[in-house]
Amino acid sequence: MRKTIIYSVLIGLGLILFGSYFYLQNLFKPPLNTVNVKNDSGEINIFWEKNEFSDRSALLIPVKLSNQSKEIYWMQLDMGAPYSFLYGKTLKSLNINQPTSKFDIFIGKLEANFETIKVASYGQNIDEIEQTDNIIIGTLGTDLLERTKLLIDFNNSILNLFIETPNYLSNKEMNYFNFENRRIYIDVEINGNKRTVMWDSGASAFDLITSKSDFEKLKKPDAIIQESEGNQMGRKLEIFTAESESKMTIAGKKIELRNVTYIEGFPWFVKLLFSVSGMEGMIGNNSFRSKILFLDCSNEVFTIL
Repeated sequence: MRKTIIYSVLIGLGLILFGSYFYLQNLFKPPLNTVNVKNDSGEINIFWEKNEFSDRSALLIPVKLSNQSKEIYWMQLDMGAPYSFLYGKTLKSLNINQPTSKFDIFIGKLEANFETIKVASYGQNIDEIEQTDNIIIGTLGTDLLERTKLLIDFNNSILNLFIETPNYLSNKEMNYFNFENRRIYIDVEINGNKRTVMWDSGASAFDLITSKSDFEKLKKPDAIIQESEGNQMGRKLEIFTAESESKMTIAGKKIELRNVTYIEGFPWFVKLLFSVSGMEGMIGNNSFRSKILFLDCSNEVFTIL
């Protein structure tokens, strides 16, 4: 009888763990990718949004809502977003109908057709935007990158989106990464220790975002800690940043790690993502600011030129 009870408990625990695994997998599983693309984009001049932390806090791409339109809007390219979405408040203030199903955007010569696209209750009223500011209508996520090949010249602020890998890049040595749930996980080496980080271009104001304990290890011993506030889709964050002299290597290339950051106030699902995915930090575009990067999400390979 006692053995039967023990076996029952073990079987029950196994079922709970098995069920929890699939629950967590589904929790971070992005919606079905419904975007279809036509044509290479050609060279696109990108714009870097600035903030108090960096002169390259966000990567903005010019888009049109019609191939014949002269009106240019902007969307943030965010490698940490597993799907694209629009800013409902901005669309409303522009008198643009919020899509209930299909939505098309044009990036240079590239045409992206979304069968469905999410609309977030987010954005600015057009009256609150300065005339010199770019009007940002949404975020482009990795659903678009799953359908294209991305080439970014960070030094010259030029971007290309290809349907197929160009011939001049096909013979380059490629490095593998993990694209689970349309999130980009890259292996890096910091001070000789290997770790997996998520590439989140929405975190581009910082060289490396990590845990508080890692922050203490990687910052300069005498570094002054800068405290500030941030915003994540309306959520207040407390940000702590300090100078670092640590050495980082990505795909065999040495990358200067000038600062390290930890953040308090992340929502529970971000903390859970850290635990479930095994990632040990996040890097943004700052890590590649003098480089040329090629990213092929459908084949899970990249190279730094």
